[in-house]
Amino acid sequence: MLLDPPSHGVGVLLWLLPGAALIGVGLLAMRAVRRRAPPGQRAATRLAPRPARRVWDVAAITVVVMVAVIAVAARATQHPATPAPAQDPVQTELALAASLEQQGQYAAAADLYRQANQERPDDGVRLKLAFALLRAKQPAEAADDARQVLAALPDDPDALLLLGLAQRAAGSPDATGTLRRFLQVAPQHPAAADIRRLVTHS
Repeated sequence: MLLDPPSHGVGVLLWLLPGAALIGVGLLAMRAVRRRAPPGQRAATRLAPRPARRVWDVAAITVVVMVAVIAVAARATQHPATPAPAQDPVQTELALAASLEQQGQYAAAADLYRQANQERPDDGVRLKLAFALLRAKQPAEAADDARQVLAALPDDPDALLLLGLAQRAAGSPDATGTLRRFLQVAPQHPAAADIRRLVTHS
């Protein structure tokens, strides 16, 4: 009852079959009524097979067949499922890298960030790569990535912070100057208070 089949192909069968089945059942019922035996012959034919019962058995089977045909035809007329859009591989790599960072696997996370950045260059991803490298105790590589971001964005506070920390971890004398530059650019940065204490005691 809820189907709205198309008016072509298999859909035509869905429109015509119910009406044809009802007409057929009606004709069979009329035939059974006409063949009913007269009252005097009922006792003699009581043990004989009843034509009416046979007719209604045929009608029941017809209805069952009709329902089965409609079900099969309805499935044939359904539109194929729209395939789900493929997931962005770069987003998958970034999500996996973030998960690895949370597990403390910084070197593995850095590999994924590096791969994602090669596939789709992005300064934000490069900073995440630099941070993962710094925590993986690879400060020289972290400094290189931070410098690449600063080449395009000289006043980027996160790049300055990462470069200064990487230089400090590598024992570079430029670390203090870079961190002071960071404090000048972003005095309200969440890490500013800690960096200020670090620079004061260095």
